[in-house]
Amino acid sequence: MLITAGNPGGGTARRVLVVALLAAALAGGWYYYQQSRQETEVHQRSGLVMGTFVSLRATGAAAPAALTGSLAELERLEAIFSYSLPDSEVSRLNAAAGRGPVDVGPEMVTVLLEAQRIAELSGGAFDVTIAPVVDAWGFRPEVTEQRVPEPDELSAALALVDYRLLRVDAAAGQAELLREGMAVDLGAIAKGYAIDRVVGILQAAGITSALVDVGGNIHALGLRPTGQAWRVGLQHPRDSQQLLGVLSLTDRNIATSGDYQRFFELDGQRYHHIIDPGTGHPAQAATMVAIVADTGMEADAVSTAAFVLGAQEGLALVRRMGLEAVLYTNDGQLQVTAGLQALFEDPR
Repeated sequence: MLITAGNPGGGTARRVLVVALLAAALAGGWYYYQQSRQETEVHQRSGLVMGTFVSLRATGAAAPAALTGSLAELERLEAIFSYSLPDSEVSRLNAAAGRGPVDVGPEMVTVLLEAQRIAELSGGAFDVTIAPVVDAWGFRPEVTEQRVPEPDELSAALALVDYRLLRVDAAAGQAELLREGMAVDLGAIAKGYAIDRVVGILQAAGITSALVDVGGNIHALGLRPTGQAWRVGLQHPRDSQQLLGVLSLTDRNIATSGDYQRFFELDGQRYHHIIDPGTGHPAQAATMVAIVADTGMEADAVSTAAFVLGAQEGLALVRRMGLEAVLYTNDGQLQVTAGLQALFEDPR
């Protein structure tokens, strides 16, 4: 609308126009502020999924929907990889042990093949067929009291542990446990796969800044909203009120295995849930191992393998695989691989 000085009532019309333009400008400014705030505000989702606590944080306008979708994805994966849900693919595979192959989905094939690869590389220190031994010790969420199994019981359970008796046919979409009574437990690798899936969802939504935590397995996506690397604290294995160190990470995964996460004590002896497949007893070669890797699956599985192997053999495995690690020994020695030393901060 064009307003001229000679137009009757032009002053009022001009004031109306100025007010309208000012309102439009303010509205545009508010939209810009809201958009900018959405780009920098940290959105959060959390819950109990896959038998563990999950915390997801991300920035960006698409973050709320992407985080909600990520939690739904974790619930979907739990229905595949759960050891306790009777209809999961893991449960169906275990129920058919010794009775022939079962059909499994492509995600199950992916995780089982990666588990077999890490088992081979670690000389069996990582073995997803450890489930019967874990059951014998009672390290299950539904079991309220753990115990030291009798030697005969432990020997019988240990006879069912052998990753070489797990067959995976990727082309046919099938898997098979060759001996009756065998069972797989994917708790030390499936959470890592879940993290990789969540990170894919966030990236597909255009999110460039997020922190994904699934049971202490973490992916640091991009930088924090401040433009700095994400800072991930490592709990001291013998003092829950103290940090062992802080790592600055960007676009990398970290997974931690330690004897302080699930354990019980009897007659002054600590018994924890990370079982050595070679002995059937809790591994005693380390106290805590944190692995930094490009994928969540690799970090998750190798942290268990390196914990079982201990400082010398575990770090040798880490170097062969081109990964990085922080390791705390039974005698209180802290070891940090070369690639992490510039990123590691000792807060003590």
